[in-house]
Amino acid sequence: MKKLAIAAGMVCLLAGIGWVFGGSCAVPVYPEAPVAIINGLDVSASEFEAAMAQERTTVIQFFQSRYGAEYGEGFWQAEFDGTTPLDALKDKALNRIARVKVQQAESLRQGIDTPVSYEQFLTQWEKENERRKKAVLAGEVIYGPVAYGEEDYYRHMLSNLAIALKEKLALGGLSPKPSEIEAYYEANQDAMFKKPDAITILKLFIPYSESSQEEARAAAESARAAAERAGSLEAAADERKLALTEQRFGADSERNDRKTFAEILQAAEGLAVGGISEVVALPDGYAVLECLEREEGGYYPLDEVTEEILYRLLDLKYEQWLVEAAREAAVTVHAEALAKLSADKMS
Repeated sequence: MKKLAIAAGMVCLLAGIGWVFGGSCAVPVYPEAPVAIINGLDVSASEFEAAMAQERTTVIQFFQSRYGAEYGEGFWQAEFDGTTPLDALKDKALNRIARVKVQQAESLRQGIDTPVSYEQFLTQWEKENERRKKAVLAGEVIYGPVAYGEEDYYRHMLSNLAIALKEKLALGGLSPKPSEIEAYYEANQDAMFKKPDAITILKLFIPYSESSQEEARAAAESARAAAERAGSLEAAADERKLALTEQRFGADSERNDRKTFAEILQAAEGLAVGGISEVVALPDGYAVLECLEREEGGYYPLDEVTEEILYRLLDLKYEQWLVEAAREAAVTVHAEALAKLSADKMS
């Protein structure tokens, strides 16, 4: 963070460089004193501890991987290259909270109604669960869980906040320009906007109902080997008096095909014309495929994907704004309040 908020009895830190905890300039902390203040919003001990809990596993895994540290008694206080896991945990928690607080502070500026303190959040969480409980008892339809867990509702609240704030910021200039949409389309045509090839296959299918699973697999492997020798799935099917079906995949049916014929489509996409697939395991049997035709699908035109690109770019721009806003945020930390927080009591 490039701005420093200096206040008596507080230690001010730079998030962009890394958080440093401790120091000799702190004064006694009163019971109601926040652990930190970010862009004018208090961070309570409860909120900070919740953020520490969310980062706890990541920090443990980092020190185990980087230093071979063993998790157990004394882990959080052990020093590695001049820092401790507890300091690293508080560092990550503070950076996590900074992202939340800059969004909350901006939401207030934009006139969005949202809880900005952890206590307000807890009250809203309890009210929402009570509302859901009453709705269920009254036989009303609710969407989502009957009752949110604290962490789940926190994520739900932040997701809704980000959506609302993104819409507000888009009206204020965050929305992508037409030139940016066109540039994104050109840069990502092959990776994102290429239509699937139109593929026609022959399919030999051996269901479990006519034999055991092992026998069906063996029959499919035998038919595949015969097709490879003959260069044709039809010849192998005729020899064994097995039926063949023709199936076509393309852009018009892609969504349904990927849902209904996922295994078949995946195998077909890997075949050149005349190619014979490996045996494909299906929920009710085994299949062998031969590619009869394959045509280039081309690209979806820009006007068909403009809305998708707009939302993708808006997400990217919002994240860029959020990273910069967190870096520039004014952060003030109560060193003594921070020092009292421990990771030991977290499960």
